[in-house]
Amino acid sequence: HLEGAKFDGPIRAGGLRVDGKFAINNSHLHGVAFFDARIDGDFSLSGCQIGQPAATESDEAAQPATKANFNSMSINGFAHFSGVKAHAFMNLSFIRVAFGVNAHQIFAHGLSLENATVDGPIRMSTATLDNPQGYALNVDHLTAKSDVSLGHLTATGAVSFGGSAIKGQLSLNGATLDAGNSEQPALNLYQSTVEGGVWMLTAHISADEHRPFSATGGVVLAEATLGTISSDGATFTNPERTALNGDGMTVERECALHDIDAQGALYFGDVSFRGPIKISGTVRGKWTALNLGGARC
Repeated sequence: HLEGAKFDGPIRAGGLRVDGKFAINNSHLHGVAFFDARIDGDFSLSGCQIGQPAATESDEAAQPATKANFNSMSINGFAHFSGVKAHAFMNLSFIRVAFGVNAHQIFAHGLSLENATVDGPIRMSTATLDNPQGYALNVDHLTAKSDVSLGHLTATGAVSFGGSAIKGQLSLNGATLDAGNSEQPALNLYQSTVEGGVWMLTAHISADEHRPFSATGGVVLAEATLGTISSDGATFTNPERTALNGDGMTVERECALHDIDAQGALYFGDVSFRGPIKISGTVRGKWTALNLGGARC
């Protein structure tokens, strides 16, 4: 356990084996590489700064890329990343975590949990992920056996859960998503399964402050199987295209889109609604506002 340390060079711990907990908290790290490490307990980097921001774009191009590599780690406990400020892309692909991931108020230039397996909840509230040219958050083919909570997430770049299997809820309450220049949708759940449903509600931060869900760049739910869809006051912006694409999806219970503001079409072709569908608000599509062709209710 280290607290408040500073490392001027990278930490290389690929293949590390620890029979217990491992923690480096509130420290300044030049870079980290824990790929294929095995931790038989909790793993924590809470409050750490990884790398440092470049003063200018030319400085950023000139300096070596900071590494934040946790690829293929196995953690038999909790993974704690809350408060981490990573001036790098954080790679947690293929990670296995027994009890859950805590990453509240994390900052990173993109984060990947692609092909990860997490047996407990994933909590990433008030995170800021900035990778406008690519994936802000890549969670494709995730296996999560509990809830995934991304409340108040601010993401510039694509957020993708393609092919993921989530036993609990996917909460995006109060999230602000912007696809940036990624040429991908702001939110992608193509062929995913979310048993507890997808929640895109307004977050009530205080009595006077409310933060609705918003997605700029389109939301894709095509061929997904979702327990519910629940949204109120959300904004879906993809002018002259499809703001919300649910082509071929299955909604097991209620689909409730209350008081939405959609700039772009709602496409629900060949959808199977097994519960009530409720839509209110404003939808502005260039050629079609709402497509229900082939839907089953």
